[in-house]
Amino acid sequence: MRLRSRALGLALGVFGGSVLFLLSIASRVLGGKGEVVGFFANVVPGYRNTYIGAVYGLVCGFIEGFVLGVIIAWLYNRFHKMLYKTEVSH
Repeated sequence: MRLRSRALGLALGVFGGSVLFLLSIASRVLGGKGEVVGFFANVVPGYRNTYIGAVYGLVCGFIEGFVLGVIIAWLYNRFHKMLYKTEVSH
């Protein structure tokens, strides 16, 4: 079975962007500042605990998730081909 790079990238991108967005909004609404904002600031350069920051986190989370998904699918397909000495079916 061949993993489709773009499909996995889109799935992880939507998931990553949604998580960053929802946690940012929850942190903003509930008044959380410390650990959540510190974590996001390390993961997303330029992140701020604002509503615009939540949208920024959504976009950056999508991009990071997409790139990660493409890399994971590419590695999976390469390792599958190497380990099983067969061409991965399309």
